[in-house]
Amino acid sequence: MFSAGFIKPFAFGVLAFLASWGFTRAYDNLDELKKMYMDANLAKYESMTYEGNGPAEYYVLHSDYTALEKLAVIEADIVGLKKSTFDRLAKLSVTSAYSGALDRLRANDAVNVVMSTSIPLICH
Repeated sequence: MFSAGFIKPFAFGVLAFLASWGFTRAYDNLDELKKMYMDANLAKYESMTYEGNGPAEYYVLHSDYTALEKLAVIEADIVGLKKSTFDRLAKLSVTSAYSGALDRLRANDAVNVVMSTSIPLICH
């Protein structure tokens, strides 16, 4: 019914059509694919830095530890405060990395710098 000379070009044509259709669909949905890629990388980053996954710890450079203690008592999201052996350094634990207490802490006059204790190491 079909000759051998007809099957190879027909199979190539079908494969070329399917490949071009697939690339066209991918190009049409390029924004969605980029969003999926960025969301996946963000989830990977957050899982490595433990952001949003429970208590987060920060180093706080301060000018007045007693003012920092008073703020820790007032804020419900601050679960721990530990004085360091260095004069102006303290370690702070909050319930979540997205806590509003961090913004209020940074706005306090006694606080100079707030930095996370975790350093993300992103490897491919």
